[in-house]
Amino acid sequence: PWFHDQIPFGRERYVIPYIAAAFAVYALILAHLFPAYHAYHRERSALGNGLRFGLLMGVVFDALQGGIIEVATFEGMTLRVFALDSGYHVLVEGALGGLVCAAVARASVASSEPRAGELAGARASAS
Repeated sequence: PWFHDQIPFGRERYVIPYIAAAFAVYALILAHLFPAYHAYHRERSALGNGLRFGLLMGVVFDALQGGIIEVATFEGMTLRVFALDSGYHVLVEGALGGLVCAAVARASVASSEPRAGELAGARASAS
């Protein structure tokens, strides 16, 4: 494929366990940081916060840190490849990661809120 041919010196075969480990660490970082971001911006919806957070993390971790390091270490890394690679990481991985964080946060809040029947029962027993 075009993208693989443009990489200055790519591996013949990807080391999948390394890739899986990197995504696991990235997911743990997102899961750890999202609750604080969401609490700070609680006036916004969880999904809106998730999308903004994911895009921000995509820029910070992938586009800036990872992308600039790739440009600095790979000889012949073109701006076109950098833009395509970083854009994918931000718009796909970052956005999806943030939306997953938001969905999990919404589910955990919904499961911790008392249901109407439970609330009525608790009020009746308190009186």
